[in-house]
Amino acid sequence: MKLNPKQIKTQLEAMRSERALWEDHWQELANYILPNKDEVTISDTPGVKKTNLLFDNTAIISNKLLSGALHGLLTNPHIQFFDLLTRDPKLNEQDNVRAWLQEATNKIHQVLNNSNFQTEIHEVYQDLGCFGTACMFVSEDVQDIVRFKSIPIQEYFINESSDGKVDTVYRCFKWSPKQIIQMFGEKEAPPDVIKELHKNSGKMYEIVHAVYPDIKKGPTKKWFSEHMIIELEHILDFKKLSEFPYAVSRWTKISGEKWGRSPGMDALPDAKTVNKMFEITLKGAQKTIDPALSVPDDGYAWPIRTRPGSINVRRAGSQEKIEPIFADARIDFGVQMLQLMQDKIREAFFVDQLKLRQADRMTATEVEQRTEESMRLLGPILGRQEHENLGPVVSRVFSIMMKKGLFGRIPQELSDAQLDVQYSSLIARAQRINVGRNILRGFEAMSPFFELDPNSRDVIHGDNSVKKIAKTFGWPSEMIATNKEIEETRQIKAEQEAQLQQQEAQAQQADIISKTSAAQQQG
Repeated sequence: MKLNPKQIKTQLEAMRSERALWEDHWQELANYILPNKDEVTISDTPGVKKTNLLFDNTAIISNKLLSGALHGLLTNPHIQFFDLLTRDPKLNEQDNVRAWLQEATNKIHQVLNNSNFQTEIHEVYQDLGCFGTACMFVSEDVQDIVRFKSIPIQEYFINESSDGKVDTVYRCFKWSPKQIIQMFGEKEAPPDVIKELHKNSGKMYEIVHAVYPDIKKGPTKKWFSEHMIIELEHILDFKKLSEFPYAVSRWTKISGEKWGRSPGMDALPDAKTVNKMFEITLKGAQKTIDPALSVPDDGYAWPIRTRPGSINVRRAGSQEKIEPIFADARIDFGVQMLQLMQDKIREAFFVDQLKLRQADRMTATEVEQRTEESMRLLGPILGRQEHENLGPVVSRVFSIMMKKGLFGRIPQELSDAQLDVQYSSLIARAQRINVGRNILRGFEAMSPFFELDPNSRDVIHGDNSVKKIAKTFGWPSEMIATNKEIEETRQIKAEQEAQLQQQEAQAQQADIISKTSAAQQQG
């Protein structure tokens, strides 16, 4: 059901009121963790310094480390972090289906890496670590096929469907008359905007991009998209969409809440404490290095000089000295407390889990095991990102590329098939790696029985076992032979073996004839 301008405006105001409870919290988070995005409830002049009130940057650096780690673990540009599969395992093994799925996967990765995806997804990870909620807009692009834009948290409002998925996004931003006409054309712009363009008054109009589902009975797979000038209640464009253009992800979420919770929220009390402690410790260090002095009122000639190499004249007979008022300040205690609080901040941002803990000696196996353990610990936390962030992005890119005809001819077997995304990032592989290791341990345990009775090997499907291990350890599909290639290779081997047996039989027969002929001649 399409909404009219008044309905859009009413719904926007309701969403503003609901989100207002979060905004002060986000502003405080940005002040201490993500100061470059601290315009949630305030507005700064472009280029203004953002860290005037900060004395410690532990939370800032920790959030950057977390976002960088997420970027490398989930969406590493040098690793194919997902594969396209169908829900039918037997269909996935068909050679033509498998080849098409692999080619489609390669093309999607190529499109992602040639677009601005990597730069924008990094901003998404920064927002997740700080605010707990992040939003990215995926649109078609003439040059790069797709274009991504990370939306600042102060610009968008969200609503959920009955199953807890974000299916409504209202994004508010300000554009000049020139930008409005460039985007939508002069025919769609209202007269007021055209007048302001000619006046060149510098007026900005607030635009809302409303994307909401087509509400019908049962779940929907269609959305409406409208751009509207809020103050004029003028619709600039209207579109029907077959997929949701926004990917809204939450780090973690409390039941009954729409907005996410973040590691930054856990670290905020410590970040504020450390900031204040650092300020006090700096003052204490300054007082210790350049202390306030206790000076007798009549023992020295004034003024008292405190510069290096200065000479102060003391009256003859005076025994009083110039001494610091506080001579026993314990700055080391303040430094120890600061280090303790800074470690707690790093722990909240999973810095320890993302790095190998130091050890005197570690073998390659121990390093590998500890790395996989860290990945498994983060797996449940980051599983939501595959569901709410990467899944919608891949689905949206796939749909755009499909419309543009970039996948070529689709196999007939896939006409009614449901495609799924299987993630193969470092974290996904670490979670599946135990399956492969258990298979290998099983083979080690069974090897004595194979030697005792070779017929027991018939219990195991060799081809399926090898394919399973290869896929578990993240082998590319190009390295695994297709069923047709396997049959051709085995047929060639069988023919070569038959020829060899025939040659051996002919050689034996010739040897027998030769020996028989020699015996007859001797007789």
